[in-house]
Amino acid sequence: MNQLPIKKEDAVAFFRFQVISEMLDAKPGFVEKTAKELAKKHFNDVVNKRLVTFSERTIFRYYSDYKKYGFDALKPKRRCDKGTHPTIDDNVITEILNLKKELPRRSAPKIMTMLILAGKLEDDSIHVRTVNRILNQYGYTRESLSKDKRVYVKHEKDRISAMWQSDVMEAFYIPDGNNANKLVYLIGFLDDYSRRITHSEFYFDATLPRLEDTLRKAVIKYGAPDTLYVDNGKIFISKQFKLICARLGIVVKYSTPYKPCGKGKIERYWKTVQDSFISEIKKHPVKSLSELNDLYFAWKKTNTMTKYILL
Repeated sequence: MNQLPIKKEDAVAFFRFQVISEMLDAKPGFVEKTAKELAKKHFNDVVNKRLVTFSERTIFRYYSDYKKYGFDALKPKRRCDKGTHPTIDDNVITEILNLKKELPRRSAPKIMTMLILAGKLEDDSIHVRTVNRILNQYGYTRESLSKDKRVYVKHEKDRISAMWQSDVMEAFYIPDGNNANKLVYLIGFLDDYSRRITHSEFYFDATLPRLEDTLRKAVIKYGAPDTLYVDNGKIFISKQFKLICARLGIVVKYSTPYKPCGKGKIERYWKTVQDSFISEIKKHPVKSLSELNDLYFAWKKTNTMTKYILL
């Protein structure tokens, strides 16, 4: 049987679980204080694609429901029969979703007709409203499919240094000290949980020694992470880099080729660097790599984490 995609109600429950996760880890006597702090934060609602806040009362309700009844208690409240399809086989649901995904403008009546003609659905066995309900429940609407906005649960670790991300960004040209201009690269490491840049620095090339230098400086400051998430770039898949990580006790994981969505946090930081730092540097050109890095390190210190944190 094909595996069905994540239901919207499960994604909502997971999001609410992430909201209260700090309360679940709080020491005895600090749960209320943690709830008050959470009530002051903004959260990225990946289900509805917006930033949201929660009142202290709502946060405590999620916490209490979870402690009493578990994960399912965090799902949106609804009628007991709403959104369920006990008489419809999962294979039929999968066929409905696949036909809609194949051609987003395909209507529910047309999907029913195609399944009936293919012998996968008996005539008059389900109503067109039921097909529409299934499509909406799984987020398979014409708009969401055409814009790739179906529900994806964002991967995020639950503590600092559980996982880092790393990437290389091509920057711009600066004088190389030999009467010529040379392209510089920004290499960086980011903690998945805190979004803190553990270390990043500009170099005249993006080779293994430069990557190793950046990693060494990050580890000296924050210790080695459990896992490192990277793309399939040449320096990241090299045997030497894998060996360096193995010696540090770091497990290297790779993103799916051509689908770097899991590295969105460090990509977002690169955009901040481009918009807030590099745009200014281009107006006031630097004369050397050391000057560039001095200005970059100073910029990082004067720009608080909230300016590039990914909520």
